[in-house]
Amino acid sequence: MHPMPTRQSHTPRRRWLPGLLAAAILSQGLLVSCPGGPSAPPAHSPTPERVVARSAERWRRVAAAEWVEAYSYLAPSVRKTTDLGTYLRGKATHVYEKPGEPQVLELSGDTAFLRATATWTPRHPLLDKVELEPGQTLTQAIEMIETWSWVDGDWFFVRADQPAEFFNDRPDLRPAPPPGQ
Repeated sequence: MHPMPTRQSHTPRRRWLPGLLAAAILSQGLLVSCPGGPSAPPAHSPTPERVVARSAERWRRVAAAEWVEAYSYLAPSVRKTTDLGTYLRGKATHVYEKPGEPQVLELSGDTAFLRATATWTPRHPLLDKVELEPGQTLTQAIEMIETWSWVDGDWFFVRADQPAEFFNDRPDLRPAPPPGQ
């Protein structure tokens, strides 16, 4: 004969299960909707230091060929018109290295312009057929002027322009020539 089931003295499952589930979610850092909670994103200010940090972070991703992560630095307006697949097309044929420290040319309201440098090497199977002279390389030092926008509490990359084109549109930001030139 089987013993009769007895009522157990612990709390019924339906009372402690939601609390246990919430504790598990919090411990994994998955609950981010609570303002000021432990997982709340840090607050940033639209400072020159912050835009330089964001540009440098983006360049670290680009130099590491972490293109999906680099895509996340694009301004929402750019991501709206350039989906990830389009952005990734052709990225494997470019190698960027040695990014320099970005320099702020101007920060005005929600727009910042930075000078950025790196080295660039094209990579493509057809380039293996190019005969270079001894000492020649396809690697080039590049310079660009980046436009960044302050959106929803952080800086996002909008575009990069060639310096000549940028300074034609914005001669007021052209650096002064060194003394004696």
